[in-house]
Amino acid sequence: MNTNVLIAVGVCVSLTACGGARCEWPHEADAAVDLTNDIERRHLQDDAHGARTFAVRYGDAVVILPSGPESDGWNERVGVHRDAVGRCEASLTSSIAAIHHVSPAQIRALNSPGQLPLLP
Repeated sequence: MNTNVLIAVGVCVSLTACGGARCEWPHEADAAVDLTNDIERRHLQDDAHGARTFAVRYGDAVVILPSGPESDGWNERVGVHRDAVGRCEASLTSSIAAIHHVSPAQIRALNSPGQLPLLP
């Protein structure tokens, strides 16, 4: 996949996050991914990373956290934030899977050791 396309998708994700609290994957042409092809597998990994980043930004936009861990309600709000991020990431991963004709489990399996998990 062309690097310019990946950058464009990243910018779309960032702009959507800035424009409001919506958990939507930006339009991407329907294209099956061959998981035996390193470049196509990398594209899918990049999409998954973008979904994680976007989901966290979505959680930040929809859940107002108190000013610090010592604040009243901190633990509850962190839990609500975590749930919002998880739901959004699962939704985005399903969208990516449908676009690329793979399963969400195949996308999660691409997560390499040492990275943050793609889904809880």
